[in-house]
Amino acid sequence: MLMRYVLMVAALLSLPSHLKAQTVDFPAKINQVRVGFRSYAPDQDGGLFKVGMWTPVYVDVSAGSMGLVADPTSAPFLEFASSDSEGIGTYYRLPIALAPNETRTFVGYTKPGNSESALNVGVTLHLGKTSLAGPRQLGSVLLDQGAHLYLTLGGVNPDLRAALFSLAATRDLKPSEATGRDTAPRHAAYELEIRRLPDHWFGYQSIDLMILNTDGKEFLAELGRDVNQGRLGAIAEWVRHGGRLIIPVNYQNQALLAEVLQAPAWQPRVPVVPPADPGPVLKTAPRRLDAIERWANFPRPFPGPGSPPVGIARLDPGAVRAGVWDIQAATDDGRSLLTTMPYGRGAITYVAFSLDQAPFTEWEGRVPFLKTLINEFAPRVSNTDRQTGFGGGWRSGEAPADIMTSLHQDLDNFDVDVIPFGLVALFIVLYVAVVGPLDYFVLKHVVRKLELTWVTFPVAALAVTGAAWWTAAALRSTEPRINKIDIVDFDLRTELDGRGQPARAFAYGQSYFNVLSPRIESYTVGLAANPAFWASKAEPEKSADQLSWLGRPGNLGRSGAQGFFRRPYVYAGGRGITDVTIPVAATKAFTASWETALPAVPFQADLVYHTRQFQGRDYKLTGTILNGLAVDLEDVWLFFGDRCYPLNGRLPSTAHGGGAASIGFELQDQKGIAEWASSGSDAALAPRDEHFRALQGPYDPTRLVRQAMFFQKWDQANTLPNHSMRYLDFSSRLQGDPVQGCS
Repeated sequence: MLMRYVLMVAALLSLPSHLKAQTVDFPAKINQVRVGFRSYAPDQDGGLFKVGMWTPVYVDVSAGSMGLVADPTSAPFLEFASSDSEGIGTYYRLPIALAPNETRTFVGYTKPGNSESALNVGVTLHLGKTSLAGPRQLGSVLLDQGAHLYLTLGGVNPDLRAALFSLAATRDLKPSEATGRDTAPRHAAYELEIRRLPDHWFGYQSIDLMILNTDGKEFLAELGRDVNQGRLGAIAEWVRHGGRLIIPVNYQNQALLAEVLQAPAWQPRVPVVPPADPGPVLKTAPRRLDAIERWANFPRPFPGPGSPPVGIARLDPGAVRAGVWDIQAATDDGRSLLTTMPYGRGAITYVAFSLDQAPFTEWEGRVPFLKTLINEFAPRVSNTDRQTGFGGGWRSGEAPADIMTSLHQDLDNFDVDVIPFGLVALFIVLYVAVVGPLDYFVLKHVVRKLELTWVTFPVAALAVTGAAWWTAAALRSTEPRINKIDIVDFDLRTELDGRGQPARAFAYGQSYFNVLSPRIESYTVGLAANPAFWASKAEPEKSADQLSWLGRPGNLGRSGAQGFFRRPYVYAGGRGITDVTIPVAATKAFTASWETALPAVPFQADLVYHTRQFQGRDYKLTGTILNGLAVDLEDVWLFFGDRCYPLNGRLPSTAHGGGAASIGFELQDQKGIAEWASSGSDAALAPRDEHFRALQGPYDPTRLVRQAMFFQKWDQANTLPNHSMRYLDFSSRLQGDPVQGCS
């Protein structure tokens, strides 16, 4: 008996180790979720991003001993759940694969439409029939759309927060005491790891200014590798869509930077790439950079007294044609120190020295220089932007309306058939007559059974209601209607030939459209550019490179209630949307962007600006313009300097027999850009027939498009916000005085 008890105790003691050996290995787990970019502020652990704009979502996933393989049976994927500005659920799905016991960071995307969904982005790992919910996201710092977010890649600039703090003019604090909120409306973020860079351009949609650090050899070498061309391409495409990129060039790493800027991801090619060989930098190093002092408006020696000469990078590869870039500052012997050039809709700026190393970090004027750099090359901060707060709200209360709000209202102006009031009144009279005196007369004098009114009354009500519904259905259109605005920019200057003429042309499009659904319907929404517009016979692209919902900025601070018939919908990799449900007679607005290389240059221009009388007349612009598009152009204007000039009549297409149009604009023809942007179209665009009955009046968004394209010139008082369309503002392209003979 004693031996039996001893054996039983031994069996119990061995039980825990036996159970441990039988433990089932986990298939995968989500370790951490962070939304947005890492903040400079030491008091902010979460990411920085803006409500109403795309942002990256970083998810750390670990696989078990079996790994995660993307096969047809399991097809593992991460799902990022949020909601749009109407409170409708949205999903972005990212297929993943992991080797056994591998841990990796995956970058997904979301576009939260209100503060509640932005702070509660859901991440779920789907493994066939099994799903694993991720942990709550790290404490995110949600910015309003009016905030300005600056991102440094590959480094953390030690003086950037001090510059932002100084620009914020916070008088009662020292820079060392400033929190992330005290630099508002400007904020700084950074990223040091290549694997965490977005691989889609819209992952940077919240970013207003990007600084690419060139001090780290490993970061530059990794960024230039073939495996990271998608990440580099996202940066390049972000610039083409209107981004502002600043590159402080460390001369010790010019060879690596040249490889990065000459990579295939840059399509079109970067107009000017600093050469790989900086030359004899130390032998030619200037002892003082007076031009930088003047440009920063800080007359203190750079470098400071007792410091060695400044080793500056060589920015000019030689033979850069006039007009390709603008030289902001140069040495006494003509070497470029600060240059900027357009790239697509955006701009690339070079600085000939590091901003993160000595001697710049030892100069007293480093903060004033950074402030000037931000004021010159970042989007303008309006007086209204300075009122922005955190968490989707404005310090002064409700978010102010901006140009996107007006555009959204214009897109909601449909020329639907309105049922005449007389017909509605007729049905009311018939209903009252049937259920009242007629019903009484028939039951009293014909049938002689008034108690039957319990039957005749509901039958009559149903009949009249059915007749009214049938009449309304017969008058209403059965097809969805779309209001759409396209802004197409033809880039003829990014890629030039040896003669300074366009070698290739590129088109960048931004579309805004609203869909009116005549019935409850689920739609798959996509958008493709039409090559026939620029006289190409090529097949259209499959879809835009980014398509998503469009909301009014004033409504993004609060959550909406999802309607009974509004089911969540899915982003198809950012290029389209599937399963979008729109109720009867309801609308849903969208925005999309696209870009493409053109098979031929669509315009040929030979123009001259005159500063004195020409041929005895006060001509300002003369020359010719040839329209190679497949369509005639109406309401054509030319911009130069701070003025614009109308082309009388249309500009006919060569496809319709048109030739080069002769230009002869005189002084009295010119108009101020602010005046031009405040007026509507001078031509009858999209005329409506006599049946147009929109309650909001004629549909003509021309004025709003003009204001968006030259917003800074139009809003000269700097009082109005421009949260969602600031990347379409071409005002900076019209700086400088006209020069005679410039074409």
